[in-house]
Amino acid sequence: MLPHPLVRLGPPRGYAGLNGWLYLPNRLPAQAPLVVALHGCTQTAAAYAIGSGWWRLADAHGFALLLPEQTDANNPGLCFRWYDPAQTRRGQGEAGGIAAMIAEAQAHHNLDPARCAVTGLSAGGAMTMTMLACYPELFSAGAPIAGVPFGAALDIPSGLAAMAGKNLPKTEELTAAFLAAAPTPHNVPLSVWQGLADDRVTPANARAIEAVWSALGRRVDSHYFPRMGHGLPIGPGGIPSAHFLPGHADSTAEIARFFGFSG
Repeated sequence: MLPHPLVRLGPPRGYAGLNGWLYLPNRLPAQAPLVVALHGCTQTAAAYAIGSGWWRLADAHGFALLLPEQTDANNPGLCFRWYDPAQTRRGQGEAGGIAAMIAEAQAHHNLDPARCAVTGLSAGGAMTMTMLACYPELFSAGAPIAGVPFGAALDIPSGLAAMAGKNLPKTEELTAAFLAAAPTPHNVPLSVWQGLADDRVTPANARAIEAVWSALGRRVDSHYFPRMGHGLPIGPGGIPSAHFLPGHADSTAEIARFFGFSG
């Protein structure tokens, strides 16, 4: 359980039907960093903050935590709609809604706009790549976990095929889609996390993400786990449950260090 309630952002009508929540440590310094953490399907914002351990690190290291949350009105499985082009274009849809949340959080809580990083699991990992493509100027770093490359799908069937590692576009096509998503792409370092035993979002997706970043000449920090299935590897700060997997690594702590938000 969180030590104090999440702060609700609003009004929600500008967020493409998403809910927006903030976790603000009691001792939050001025110009603190912001981590945008995007949950996976069937999860809620609070469950993701607790299970992953992000709230504990926010308390320990003094950064804010933005938790966009899907609603069942948008998707009954609570999946971010990374496979729907209407939701993944700059200035509209869910991508635009998350960008609006970031702007509100930074403006109203005196956060540092130069230190904002995004991470997420599964559908949240795919939406992480969408945000880095559509709004690269907002982020100092990113970390998809069991994610899918931006531009890999145009609808649900092609999204399911991409997750299975089938019919993934070539690196040149994915790179072109990424470069076309925003007026000015930025050099954002990326940390990629993937279980090699994941049969829901197969490792071909992580390798495709790496290939795009390499084609762009950008830094990639990769983590593959031979016996890990679909989920987020947690350490002592997380809580084991569906898709929060102990015994592999403390991805949350490692990603916070990669972002430069912890010691």
